[in-house]
Amino acid sequence: TTSSVQSMILTACKRGDELILPRNVHRSVINALVLCGAVPVYINPEVDTRLGISLGMKREQVAKAIAEHPRAVAVLVNNPTYYGICSDLREIVHVPMAVHPDITKVLVIGAGDGGVVRELTRYEQIRRIDLVEMDELVVEACRQYLPDNACRLDDERVHIYFENGLKFIRRCEEEYDLIIVDSNDPFGPSEGLFTREFYGNCYKALKKDGIMVNQQGSPFYAEDAHAMQRSHKRIASTFPISRVYQAHIPTYAAGYWLFGFASKKFHPIDDLDSAAWNAHHLRTRYYTTRLHIGAFYLPAFLERMLEEVE
Repeated sequence: TTSSVQSMILTACKRGDELILPRNVHRSVINALVLCGAVPVYINPEVDTRLGISLGMKREQVAKAIAEHPRAVAVLVNNPTYYGICSDLREIVHVPMAVHPDITKVLVIGAGDGGVVRELTRYEQIRRIDLVEMDELVVEACRQYLPDNACRLDDERVHIYFENGLKFIRRCEEEYDLIIVDSNDPFGPSEGLFTREFYGNCYKALKKDGIMVNQQGSPFYAEDAHAMQRSHKRIASTFPISRVYQAHIPTYAAGYWLFGFASKKFHPIDDLDSAAWNAHHLRTRYYTTRLHIGAFYLPAFLERMLEEVE
């Protein structure tokens, strides 16, 4: 399907052409846009509140987009309930674990596929991992079809809660050493996980030296870049230490992805303890403590984007 989708886009679009498409498309579509240089015109689909999934584009939405963007050369329509899990997010785990000297209790919001939990269970010092996933079917499907990711969901330290992460975090106070927010894009059912209220509740839920890390998206497309800036501004106004770091994930938009590091006490570079982390003798495919430092040195265009909202 990836080849056929990308073939359609590469056939219909050339550099600078506008393509109308729903916001919840698969990442293969974004990669095709990068390859051909087309410009996306996003339509935010409505959300089925009962099922918690994004619906397809309405005809009225498409007509409005065509009227507002007469230069658009095509409209891409996708299956509205198709979801793919296609990234390696180990860096969202190892960066805070290499900075905080005593993480024992962790909250993970999202990440029902189990990949983040799997990496956390590699640390013997962690005594409890609370996983909050909105959709029980995500966990069931990943247990069946993605066993490599879900293989540690039955670890005795893991406790799974099937509920809305925003509601769950409101009940917590000075409880966690680390909060990992592995959410979808800031649109649709995950939009509440990018609000000032949510970040304030995360701050309240962390202990006095706690750390929060979250996905910040890609800075290469205007709508994604604005969402990233908005999120960073809200986090920076909530936490005394707020930094953005980067990773290369080929299956995500443009292959370049950002994460947020927010802390009450620890600085992601100044407080990095390379010797302590290397003493764990964890075999990784991407993360190293040398890469850790480099991940926080951002390109000039990205530094300017962050400075605009700090």
